[in-house]
Amino acid sequence: MFENELVRVWQVGLDRREELPLHQHEVPHLAMQHTDGHLGVADADGSRARDVTADSFE
Repeated sequence: MFENELVRVWQVGLDRREELPLHQHEVPHLAMQHTDGHLGVADADGSRARDVTADSFE
């Protein structure tokens, strides 16, 4: 969506039950959930790291 030398902005849309491939963030990042729903975040071993909703996003 937008990128310069200081920031990179992406937009990712997921369908219900859709998963992203395992990945990690090498630099500081911020994620924003714009709609109600449930997002599960898992560690590399598959264990659930945390559950996130639109009103409780960290």
